Order: sequence, then C-alpha cells, then structure tokens
Amino acid sequence: MRLSSLIALAGLAGCATGNDVDGFGGHGAAHAGGATAGGGPAGGASAGGGPSVGGAPSDGGGGSPAAGGGSTGGGTTTGPSQPGILIFSEYVEGSGNNKAVEIANIGDESIALDDCVINRYQNGASTPLGTVLAVDAGSLAPGATWVVCNAQFSQSSLCDQSSGDLQHSGNDVVELVCGGQTKDVIGRIGEDAVWGTSPTTTQDATLRRLCSVTAGDTDGSDAFDPSAEWAGFPTDTFDDLGQYDCP
Repeated sequence: MRLSSLIALAGLAGCATGNDVDGFGGHGAAHAGGATAGGGPAGGASAGGGPSVGGAPSDGGGGSPAAGGGSTGGGTTTGPSQPGILIFSEYVEGSGNNKAVEIANIGDESIALDDCVINRYQNGASTPLGTVLAVDAGSLAPGATWVVCNAQFSQSSLCDQSSGDLQHSGNDVVELVCGGQTKDVIGRIGEDAVWGTSPTTTQDATLRRLCSVTAGDTDGSDAFDPSAEWAGFPTDTFDDLGQYDCP
C-alpha cells in the first residue's frame, strides 16, 4: 500500500506538471510565437511592415506630402512671376471701316500703356507713316485687354478707343511700340504682301492669337506666317473683342 501510494502520488505529480507546461506553452505560443513574434498584432503591425514602421505615413508614401509631392516637391510651389507682357491678341481687317486691334497683357503684373503707340507701315514701306496712334490707356492689368478701333467701326461698343488713324488694309504692317521698343508686329516690314491664306490671312479676316503664344514678335523684319501663331475667322467676326479668349 505504501509503495502503491508512492507510485500514485508520483503519477499525479507528473500529470500536474505536464498540464502546466502544456498550458504555458500554448499561451506562450499565442503571445510570443503567433501574435507578438509571428504575424499577429505585434509581429505584423510593429515590426513587419504595418502602419508604425513599414509603410507609415510619416516615413513612407502614405503621409509624404511634406517630403514628396507637396509644397517642397512641386505641388504648390510656383516659379517667379512674369512681368507685364503686351501682345496683339486680335486683329480685325473687315469690310469698310471695320478695322480693329486688341492689345492684351499676358504677363503676371500690370503694365503701363501711356508710352505705347501703334505704327502702320503702308504698302510695303520700310518706315511707318508720320502719324502715329497713341494708345490712350493708363495701365493694363494681367489678363486684361485694350481694343482700338477705327472711328467708323460698326460696333463701337466693343471698342475702348476709336481713331480714324487705324485704317490698315491687308498688306499693311501694324506694329506695337512701347517706350521706343517694339513689342509686337503683324506682317513683315518692307514687304508688300497679303500674308497667309483664307481664313488665316491679314485681309478680309479676323485673326486671334493662339494660346501657345507667350510673347510678341519683336522682329518686324522676319518672315510672317499667320498660321504659326494665329487662328483665322471669316470677315467681320469680332463678337469677342475685348475678351482674351485665345483659341
């Protein structure tokens, strides 16, 4: 009995010890092997590429505006502003006295027009006519226009300034000069020609400057092809004079 009792007691002690080890091992696997170290909340989230370390907004691509494509990487940062840039944005050589030119400021800053004149070179002349047309405007804001028309223009409400001196025909060069410097030229100085082919021509047509143009033609002696920088429209098309709606 005493020996049997000892054997029984030893067996019970072994069972109790085995259950405790198995229980610890199982829960330990859950904490250490599965969740913490393997692929669970601790192993996956903290060390294995989860939000905290792997693809975190602060280090990776999720939250990279400060270092990637935000204000530093070309998002909201812009280049330096451009000063005022004057061009002829529309040209009308229509029927009768329907003659007009539209001047636009395509720069980023206002620009004064009080020292600007419009010259006309008639019938292939190499020097402008003695009478120059002064632009009667103080300054032009970015994106704004100034329309100069013949005094007998059929829709005078579209004009900011009217003058009998604006009377170009299809073979006359028109030049914008400000402060003694050429800003833009329509036609080729010294050449007696009608430039372009219908409808993109300087005679019996309306020309509107293309959006791709970022500066005027300051060299009046170079060849002039209207189709390179202008879109053409039929005679007496001037419904949008005063609005820089480049085609």
